[in-house]
Amino acid sequence: MKYLDLAQYELKEIELLKYGFIKQSKSYVYTQPLHQEEYQCQIQVFDHEITVDVYDTYDHEQFLPFYVKHSQSAYVAEMKADIDQLITDILSVCFVKCDIKQQLISFAQDMYHTIPVYPWENLSHCVLKTAEQKWYAIFMNIPYKTLGVNKQGNIDIVNVKASPKLIEQLIDYDRYFPAYHMNKKYWLTIVLDKETDFEKTTKLLKQSYESVTEKNKRRS
Repeated sequence: MKYLDLAQYELKEIELLKYGFIKQSKSYVYTQPLHQEEYQCQIQVFDHEITVDVYDTYDHEQFLPFYVKHSQSAYVAEMKADIDQLITDILSVCFVKCDIKQQLISFAQDMYHTIPVYPWENLSHCVLKTAEQKWYAIFMNIPYKTLGVNKQGNIDIVNVKASPKLIEQLIDYDRYFPAYHMNKKYWLTIVLDKETDFEKTTKLLKQSYESVTEKNKRRS
């Protein structure tokens, strides 16, 4: 069962092997006993996700109540809590979170002295404004499905302003998408994860800032 999307994480192979994972052809596998060894969970780490399965120790059949999304069983809830804690520990020891969003916000602060503004209740969304209070970047955390991507969970994005010609050239429905909740003719959505081209994204961020400030100068 898919447990966690790893789009925001880089694994540390040496630490993963030290932890007890065994390398297979396309993944790393770790097994942990549960509830006095009556059951065991098998954790598999792939390039883009972590999966978790729970088996009966004696006949190695899947423990089906674990896969019920809204199980009312206190026993299953306790099991899931133990696995949550185990995954949290594995992430802290064996992975580095690639916070591209924060790196871009820091870049903007250094370059333009821009402080992010949080106009919505959801604090995973923020806006970067010019000195004239014009938006030039919008950071959001949205479900993959809103971009038409067949993945579970959420992903960080940034919307930047660009010329229609450049937007048309960049959109590939993989890294670059028509703008989410913005004018699709003049705005572009960029996915922010471990595969993001940071240099290219900062260039687009600068172009967005310059586009907005230049437009404001023409008006004045």
